[in-house]
Amino acid sequence: MIDGKGKELETEKKVMDGLYYRLKEGVVLRGWDMLPFAVVNYNTRQVLFSKKDKMQAALACNGNYDFSSILMPVVFREYAEDLVRRGLAERCEKGEGITDEQRYRRFNNPFISEVHWEMTGRCNYKCRHCFMSAPQNRLPQLSTKSALKIVDELSECGVMTVNLSGGEPLIRPDIPLIIAALSEKRIIISQFYSNGALINEKLLDVLESNGQSPTLLISYDGVDGWHDWMRDVKGASEKAERAICLWKSRGLPVWAQSVVHKGNKGCVRDTANYLASLGCDRVRFISIDDEGEWPKRNDGMRLSIDEYYETALSYIPMYYEDGMPLYVIFASCFELDPAKPDEYKFPMMKTETYDPKKALLSCRSGRFEISPEGKVCLCHKLGKDQLEMPPLVSDVPGVKTASLSEILGEGSVYRRTMALTCQDLTDNCEECRNCVFFEKCLGGCRARAKQAGSLFGPDPKQCAFFRNGWQEEFAKAIRKARPTAHSEVIKKEDES
Repeated sequence: MIDGKGKELETEKKVMDGLYYRLKEGVVLRGWDMLPFAVVNYNTRQVLFSKKDKMQAALACNGNYDFSSILMPVVFREYAEDLVRRGLAERCEKGEGITDEQRYRRFNNPFISEVHWEMTGRCNYKCRHCFMSAPQNRLPQLSTKSALKIVDELSECGVMTVNLSGGEPLIRPDIPLIIAALSEKRIIISQFYSNGALINEKLLDVLESNGQSPTLLISYDGVDGWHDWMRDVKGASEKAERAICLWKSRGLPVWAQSVVHKGNKGCVRDTANYLASLGCDRVRFISIDDEGEWPKRNDGMRLSIDEYYETALSYIPMYYEDGMPLYVIFASCFELDPAKPDEYKFPMMKTETYDPKKALLSCRSGRFEISPEGKVCLCHKLGKDQLEMPPLVSDVPGVKTASLSEILGEGSVYRRTMALTCQDLTDNCEECRNCVFFEKCLGGCRARAKQAGSLFGPDPKQCAFFRNGWQEEFAKAIRKARPTAHSEVIKKEDES
């Protein structure tokens, strides 16, 4: 029946026959220490953390519980319908259950959203600024057996996303095996770092056949021969350009990273425009830390912090004159997105909607890394000479002697280090404690602070940004070039 009575009869029939829900394919129930309840969509990588009552409703979405029963809390049906609206569950017939993989599983470690895995300390290039001195092969690489063991352990810790880098990861002949193993464990490769020389159709076929579609992060250090100079390899620029075009031909995103020094600072504009012409989605211009190979091989091209900021400032009007060719980031300065032409971001600026004393000290990009020799660290740049762990976590075992779940286990040294907050910084650093900008910057980068003298010290680049007035200078230049622009402040989550 189609009339109103028919609809009423249809509703009565549903109540009489029962109302059942099940999780959609690819949706699983998971939990971690401190975050015990989550609905995870493997298809989109969405992680929906929830409270206990909502999780109980999700647990009942297995095709066996009648949500129309008077024994079922009414609110559970509301929660189930919310999962349906979010595309995480669907109505079903009784008994149309879920798989064992979809059932609830709890991991005995904190939630790790993403792992950065430096798969090798070796490289086919001789870059002048390599922080790990790959040209000298100072760091080894794990065997295939050990690498595949890491994949298993990432899965056992509930890790869903990994970035692969090196050295040059494609130096490893077993890359196809590792990609396949990650895919089998439903671990997504989010970013793939490479200098581009060894990228070919075969690699892209391997990624595609395993359902992987990572963003390529490729170095490109300037037009006019500067890329070849920095990489110390003739023809490096042509190989990078070919790799960018090849990656884009498969419909995959490409992000470039370009280091700025005295030699190439004048061609930032041309570099950005050329990368845009190749199809790059974004470029990140960075300054070079005085570490690794750079102090010995920079040929007088060092750029001071303020010189780097001056380069960033001079580029702002050019960006808008050129029609905002691509997403541009000047690290520690600003972000400009052509998709949001009237917004700009200051990554160093935080909102005041959190308790700064409880905010985690480690940044999002430095929470969990695996080094070429199998050490686990917050950030590769925190180590002394980039080869050792900082004193706080010097006794963290490597993956050769302990499992990742043990390294991350309750009460472990590494876990305590992960939990360091900005309060720990102000307790140990009088300069930060008394700084009027602290609640906006939260101390900055711990790697830069350590390089400047102390893990619990100020970050010189962050200090210059605020104390030397660069925040105001960047905002003024952006608004002059685009009067309708306004700042979108980056949030720092309270993850205590």
